[in-house]
Amino acid sequence: MIRWRALGTHVDLLVHRGDPRAAREAVQSVLERVDRTYSRFRADSELVALNARAGTTIELSPLLADAIAAAIQAARQTDGLCDPTIGRALLRIGYDADFATVAAGSSPIELRMERVAGWQSLRFDPTARTIRMPAGVELDLGSTGKALAADLAATAAVEAMGRGGVLVSLGGDLAIAGDVPEGGWPVLAADDSSIAPRRNGEIIAIRGGAMATSSTTVRTWRRASV
Repeated sequence: MIRWRALGTHVDLLVHRGDPRAAREAVQSVLERVDRTYSRFRADSELVALNARAGTTIELSPLLADAIAAAIQAARQTDGLCDPTIGRALLRIGYDADFATVAAGSSPIELRMERVAGWQSLRFDPTARTIRMPAGVELDLGSTGKALAADLAATAAVEAMGRGGVLVSLGGDLAIAGDVPEGGWPVLAADDSSIAPRRNGEIIAIRGGAMATSSTTVRTWRRASV
């Protein structure tokens, strides 16, 4: 297994019957492109520029258009429980940096509730690759962005190798592509994605598609003493 950090989390790459170096280079290239395109935490990303121009119709790059399409699809399928228009609300509660930076902060986060416009307020044209958001709306693609990145990275890795298969995990958002080991890719289901994959626990064999887990074990809120 090859491990490094990107997108504010750790990346795990496993290769089956392929070239690990070619796979890693391909994954890194995809993740760098993702970071430049729809990171909310770098001032020069395309998403930050888009959020600054809410209220106007904006033409999107193919990658950002795909990322927004995935976010809208998730919002539709979850009846709005997964909504990309929460960017401004996240800023209000202190998520103005990635989780590693927020967690390292010494000051308590002051929670302020804010109404969100809702994904139905977006005027998105996937064919023309344009979007118009109401003034004041800011998108956050964190809930679906890493999953999309894992899918893209796994596919790119297999294409770069020309053979074999890979498993790519971005902080627990996991995707596979190409050939699968006999019996499937063994995945340890745990509350914390940083746990060593060979620890005891429930093992799930993945033969196709993707997988993600979510828990409040690692990230949760607690009331500060006053």
